[in-house]
Amino acid sequence: MKTRLIQLIAGLAMVVLCISSCATTSNAAVIWEDNFEGPPEGWTFFGWSNLTTSYEIIEGNFTTVDGILKANDDDINIARHSSTTSVGTWIFDLFIPEDEDDYWAIYVDFMSNGSRPARIFSSMVVSFGSWSGGLGLITTEMVGYESDTRSLMAVDSIEGWHHVEISRSSDNRFLVELNGTIAANYTSDAVTSSTYLEFFCNNATGAAIDNIVVTIPDEITPPPPFDPVLIVLIVGTGVGVVIIAIVILRRR
Repeated sequence: MKTRLIQLIAGLAMVVLCISSCATTSNAAVIWEDNFEGPPEGWTFFGWSNLTTSYEIIEGNFTTVDGILKANDDDINIARHSSTTSVGTWIFDLFIPEDEDDYWAIYVDFMSNGSRPARIFSSMVVSFGSWSGGLGLITTEMVGYESDTRSLMAVDSIEGWHHVEISRSSDNRFLVELNGTIAANYTSDAVTSSTYLEFFCNNATGAAIDNIVVTIPDEITPPPPFDPVLIVLIVGTGVGVVIIAIVILRRR
């Protein structure tokens, strides 16, 4: 009876050790991030002289002051960073300044093919941001303003800082969290790939972005192959369990 008990204890110990050593781990991978505490790296700054009649590219007017990336004038200013993530999560803080103009546009094109805003090209973007009188998502599926689909989100104030987390799954589902509250949950296959993340500002002096983090979904990491040291540790632990069990049983 004692022998069987000892064998059972040892067997269970070996099973537990093997399971623990063979278990996979789950990791969320950060693809890239920027909090603008230092000189911006990987960014291209440029602008457009006119949205509708002239497509001449001009110099973008941005600065990184106090740990934020900020637009400095009302021109069409674009900050571009390579970003091919299409299934994952985009996190950022977006600042909408007070503006009495009739029109402004401030977008984070978190999935973009790079042709926005020139509407003569095929624009494929999914954006979060603010346009005159609204705050929310905008999807441009093809050429022309008439193709824009917009989803407004309720907030106490459009102006000020907003914390945004947007996730897109492989089955085309978007989940948007705005300032800690779920603001949108929908499915769209209008845009399924990306080349850049772009911060687009038009008539929006003082608009800013900060704390950008782009991640991919949790990945299952396979266990490493067995090595001799690991095998010795497993066997040694099993033997130790058996010895302890024998000592305990002899004292009874």
